[in-house]
Amino acid sequence: MARPTKQGVDYFPIWNPHFRVEEKFWGEGRRSYKALRNSSSSFIKKDDVRSSILKKCNYKCVFCGSKSKLQIDHIVSVYQAFKDKRYIGILNSYINLQVLCEKCNCGKTPENCK
Repeated sequence: MARPTKQGVDYFPIWNPHFRVEEKFWGEGRRSYKALRNSSSSFIKKDDVRSSILKKCNYKCVFCGSKSKLQIDHIVSVYQAFKDKRYIGILNSYINLQVLCEKCNCGKTPENCK
């Protein structure tokens, strides 16, 4: 799968949370999880991130092929990344984001999540 380019150079925005926010990720408990979730959510709402992932998945749901009500989804979930700290670095990477329609995203179960 080819990565998006910007002026002929491989380009995908880097998730770079503020240092103080990133420090919170490594803690335990609800506050740390919320800091990670909020930071991740803000990142995937950016227009350049969203358009890159939509383009990567041909503007359709990777599960059912629908082209309506598309959402950006994490393959390794935010909760799983928080629980198993080794995934935090890839959480918002190009390879960990995919497109799902609203129905498939709401119907995802932990067995479907990698």
